[in-house]
Amino acid sequence: MGVLPQDYGNQIELTHEHELWGKPGAVRALYYQQHAFMGNYQSAVGLAQQANSTPDISNTRLAAQSSWGYGLNFEQSIAEDIGIFGRWSWNPGNSETQTVDISRSLSGGISIKGGSWSRPYDTVGLGFAVNGIAPIQRTYLQMGGMSPFIGDGNLSYKTEQILETFYSAKVYKELYISADYQRIANPAYNSARGPVNFFGLRAHIEM
Repeated sequence: MGVLPQDYGNQIELTHEHELWGKPGAVRALYYQQHAFMGNYQSAVGLAQQANSTPDISNTRLAAQSSWGYGLNFEQSIAEDIGIFGRWSWNPGNSETQTVDISRSLSGGISIKGGSWSRPYDTVGLGFAVNGIAPIQRTYLQMGGMSPFIGDGNLSYKTEQILETFYSAKVYKELYISADYQRIANPAYNSARGPVNFFGLRAHIEM
């Protein structure tokens, strides 16, 4: 169980809104700190090397451990129905995560409203992401360690590469149906795995 003075997070975000070529846009910068009951990959690797064993990050968990990171994001309208976005994020990757195993990520994409094909409430989008993990976590996984989310005993490291496209259609009043496709190369950062393909269908209603 977390203790408030030891387990908490801080974050600050700055936003600058602007116009380029008469079109609105925004740039955002985020910095965060996390304090929690976490393990450390370097400590886990060191203990395993001393004992000539497989590293286990659960053996290194301590209260009030800290991590930090930052993110940069931009959004820009380039036409009445077209917008683009991009994002870069980074953290040291020394500590285990309570969300997903990503310590550096570059992503971007484009969205287009359906006005040009007489479907002004529809949206089609295309995006990508390239994700990576820190060198010490790679070493930990290559030695057979398991993180809370990934690990298969013999990591052949390569960045995880994701391509996603979707189409959201207004089908009735405030009901929207979205079809989604994702292709993930090197899932969980292992070039020996994948690629994998995901198909999704979502419904959204506004009241």
